[in-house]
Amino acid sequence: MIILINKKKFFTYIIFAISCFFIFIGMLSRSEKETVPVMKNNESPRLVIIIDDFGNNSKGTKEMLSLPIKFTGAVMPGMPRTKEECDELNAAGKDIILHMPMEPHKGKKSWLGEISIMNDFTKEKALATFKKGLSEITNSVGFNNHMGSKVTENADIMTEILKEAKKQNLIVIDSLTGAKSTVEKISKELKINYLKRDVFLDSTQDVSKIIKNLKKAAKTAKENGIAVAIGHVGAEGGLPTYTAILKTYKEFEADGIKFIGVSDVFK
Repeated sequence: MIILINKKKFFTYIIFAISCFFIFIGMLSRSEKETVPVMKNNESPRLVIIIDDFGNNSKGTKEMLSLPIKFTGAVMPGMPRTKEECDELNAAGKDIILHMPMEPHKGKKSWLGEISIMNDFTKEKALATFKKGLSEITNSVGFNNHMGSKVTENADIMTEILKEAKKQNLIVIDSLTGAKSTVEKISKELKINYLKRDVFLDSTQDVSKIIKNLKKAAKTAKENGIAVAIGHVGAEGGLPTYTAILKTYKEFEADGIKFIGVSDVFK
């Protein structure tokens, strides 16, 4: 039997079908982006400062805790003052994340500490080590990698770790210590709340250079709505990084930039 359709109705059906298709594609696109922070209209540029290497009573720790801005302290597990510095960060109103040691391509194993993930670990051992690290960091809202240029390239290990991060509702921050990191790709596939480092602030004792990097981070925040900058206590930064932040934060706030912790990004 042949059914004849009015030409006008035919084109109406076609247009309707095409419209439905594009609506569906739009919904898929939004679902893929829902774990990426988006700046709302008229919202202030946001600057997330993460300070790595807490837990070892390093130079600049007390000073950093006294900063009158919101920042995130990344605490290493298995260090002499891991618990104490978690408590101090919490008392100071700062966000806390696990600073998970992972094997790099270059560097001394001693820099990682006792609780660290090595590239030759089985997936099960890597996951158990990650869980042990998390158990030592009280009130952790997420994690980032300490070193780890080699392990973050290992998709099998990172998949296991990121599945656990999703299970525990943790924010994932990729420090981007290696160009071939798999963290972003896997995080997007698993639909995990994910951030990545835009600027390293220190690895220098030169305050003027750190200020320059802070201004670069502020510029990125104004251009993109948000920026993530990573500094350190201890030998990589410490007092010079504290001094640079103290000298610049009022200028940034006057320019409309808001300092937030990682927990504030996805609220």
